[in-house]
Amino acid sequence: MKMQFCGWLIALLLLLAGCNVDYRDIAERRLEYAKKNKGDIVIAVFWGISDNNYINGVILAVEEINQHRGGLLGRNIKLLIEQDGTDFDLIKPAIRRIAANPKVTAVLGHELSKVAIPASVVYEKSHILFLPPFSTVKGLTAHNFNYVFRMVPANQIMAEQMANVAATLGYQKIVTLYARDESSRELAFLFEDAAIRQGIQLVHNASFFGKDSNYRPIISQFNTQQFNAIFLSSESEPAVRMIKQLREMAVNTPILGTDALSSDRFKEQVGIAGNKTIVPTVYNATADNILNQQFIINYQDKYSELPDVSAAQGYDAVMLFANTVQ
Repeated sequence: MKMQFCGWLIALLLLLAGCNVDYRDIAERRLEYAKKNKGDIVIAVFWGISDNNYINGVILAVEEINQHRGGLLGRNIKLLIEQDGTDFDLIKPAIRRIAANPKVTAVLGHELSKVAIPASVVYEKSHILFLPPFSTVKGLTAHNFNYVFRMVPANQIMAEQMANVAATLGYQKIVTLYARDESSRELAFLFEDAAIRQGIQLVHNASFFGKDSNYRPIISQFNTQQFNAIFLSSESEPAVRMIKQLREMAVNTPILGTDALSSDRFKEQVGIAGNKTIVPTVYNATADNILNQQFIINYQDKYSELPDVSAAQGYDAVMLFANTVQ
């Protein structure tokens, strides 16, 4: 784990050293603009086109604040919606453009940790509040930044909770599968450590590339062994392919997944192959409290569907920002 942390730190330092951007000047211009501005409060949102629920939640919250609360400090919130990506280098120009805009007060979004973490350096140096919705990697908040805030529990907590679930359900023999991206690998290693502390036997572990389409050779390495469950640490799309191929090869044991699999998009894509999949979630749609019930009613009225975890994270990010400002 120490090597992984150092890897993130080195990458962040290289990013700062090689960008040739005067972040001090950018931060000072943002402060001067904030002192004088009496117009809209601008928030930038980075999100992909494959899942509109996050943006829907953001828009709903902004409309509620602007229309029903009279805005923030008597001013409306204005959104700048930007296309997110899966590769930091490809969207770095957009990130720098947003950071250089003194009107931007906060940035929401960046679904993937591998984008959110290097982006956090830019936002921190530019003095922009950053609220990424799903970044669980420890490195996001490991550098004592002042403007970067975690919206979901870190991988350490996720791993411990899933190991507790496995022990509670009596899964004493587990196979661990994980994609080779930084976040998935970190979570898998943390889960293995937590599982061992629970007295769980790790029967087999294997890694895979998320971009691969055929995982059957990996599955054939363990599908004849005796185990109670599989822990699968991966982003959503590779997990869908892995689970479908596991079921095709008659591996019908329960699957312990990650919070990346808690979305409606995953449920739709995996279909019935996803039966007996257990995943953590940061949003309980059945929570019987006034705030949640009103959120569900308002979301259904606007979009004619129930909100999911992405929608709730988008909504909560805006409301957290608003409550901080007020």
